[in-house]
Amino acid sequence: MRISWRDGLATLAIAIATVGYLLWVTDTALTSWTARAAAIGVLVLGVVGGALGAERLVVDLGAEGHDRGPMAYIIWMGLLLAFAVVSAVVAVAMSSTTWVGLLTLSIVALWVSATARALMLGAGRPHHVGH
Repeated sequence: MRISWRDGLATLAIAIATVGYLLWVTDTALTSWTARAAAIGVLVLGVVGGALGAERLVVDLGAEGHDRGPMAYIIWMGLLLAFAVVSAVVAVAMSSTTWVGLLTLSIVALWVSATARALMLGAGRPHHVGH
C-alpha cells in the first residue's frame, strides 16, 4: 500500500522531532536548549504532523458523511492525544526532561498508530457513506 504526501510530510515532522529530542537528551546537539525549549520544539513538530493527518481524523470520526472508524481506534487515539497534551503542558510548565521524553513518546505513538491505519486503508480517497 502507498501513503499520501501528507503522511510523508507528517513522517518527516515526527522524525525531525524524534531525532532532535534524541540529540538534545544525549547532549550531542542543541545543548544550549532548556527542557522547555525542547518541549516546545517537539510540540510544534507534533502539531504539524497531526495537522497533516487532520483529513484522516475527520474520516475516522465519521464527520462530513464518512463512515466512522473503529471505536477502539478512536478511543486509543483519543487517549494518546490526551496524554500528549498533558505531557506538553507539564513539560513546558515545569521544564521537565522526563516529560519532554513522554511528549516525544506520545507523538511517536500517535504517528505509528495513524500511519499503520493509513497503510491498512491505503492512500485512496476517504470512503463516503452511500458512495
